[in-house]
Amino acid sequence: MQKKILIIIIALLVSVPAASAQELNCRVIVNDKQIQTAQTTERSIFREMEQAITVFMNERSWGTDAYLPEERIDCTLEITLIQGDVNSGNYQATAQIRALRPVYNSDYETPLLIYVDRQFNFRFQKGQQLIFNENVFTDDLTAMLAYYAYFVLAMDGYSFAEEGGDEWVQKMNNLVNLAQTAGNVGWRRGDVRNRYWLAENLLSQQLQPVLQAYYVYHRKGLDYYTEKPEAAVEAAMQLVRSMGEAARLKPNALLLAVLSDTKAQELASILKKIPAQQQKEVTDIFRRVDPPKVPLFQQAFGQNAAGSLQIQNR
Repeated sequence: MQKKILIIIIALLVSVPAASAQELNCRVIVNDKQIQTAQTTERSIFREMEQAITVFMNERSWGTDAYLPEERIDCTLEITLIQGDVNSGNYQATAQIRALRPVYNSDYETPLLIYVDRQFNFRFQKGQQLIFNENVFTDDLTAMLAYYAYFVLAMDGYSFAEEGGDEWVQKMNNLVNLAQTAGNVGWRRGDVRNRYWLAENLLSQQLQPVLQAYYVYHRKGLDYYTEKPEAAVEAAMQLVRSMGEAARLKPNALLLAVLSDTKAQELASILKKIPAQQQKEVTDIFRRVDPPKVPLFQQAFGQNAAGSLQIQNR
């Protein structure tokens, strides 16, 4: 009898997918079209770079929580090499990071963040191992990759729970403090729209209401869109208003620009049928937050097409 019970337990354990702490499912793209090399064979370094970064992002355990394969966060990191030398291994580049989050009980995925780092400069040579210690600044490449892994995890956390990203923001800030000693571009307070200011904004008390509204928008708005679309509209308005108030308290905050780039299209779709008075409120707020996005909302409000955001029951 005991043997039969043991066999059943083993069978159950084998049949359950093992969870791991690997949190990201990151697609890495290295665009090397602007880099000139003397020999075609030298271009193999860029594929090696792409593979090394892919392994670094996806096979590392960034935290201690267990994730099933289907729970890993889908994201994309596209690095565009602007200038560089294969022999020295020094590159000037930009990097765009995008992340998605599934909406409950639907096939829709909402963007968590869209951000472009225009100072993604680093060194990489053939055969280089990407070694990272969160308590020691080793090099720009591993520090930046870890920083954006933490950023993705932070915004995912904030979308599911109040203060859900705080742990990761602290890790981002720790990396900024460590990188200050190197004095490299992108980490310094004096630079504009960079990693220093992104971490600073996420810690700023003036912007905490925005992160709270970000949570409400996802967890109490989008996740119930198919059942209570009016709740999504209310949550969207709360997010927009919180961004407007934050723009008054902290003008030109980088986090507001990131959220606008990430969410403006989606917000316009959700809010397209709100009353005229609220339409004016939204456009007035975006004139403070992100003026180039105002036409997007004006166009949405001017449409009479049926329906709005396409989120359907699974």
